Amino acid sequence: WSLQHEKSWYFDNDLLLVTSMNASRNSADNCEEMGLFVKMRKPLMEHRGHFELLFSQAEEIPAI
Repeated sequence: WSLQHEKSWYFDNDLLLVTSMNASRNSADNCEEMGLFVKMRKPLMEHRGHFELLFSQAEEIPAI
């Protein structure tokens, strides 16, 4: 099995952030992170398509 470990956020389909940062207070407060903002349409849409493909194949994980 595999997991998607990418950390990316879309903002209004006009801006993509790909980053090493976790969405946690510890990551924001204590870690040195890197990130890249992308506004170019072609790579933004390619990355969005990749996410949508993975999301469409995702399976629910039962609560423990």
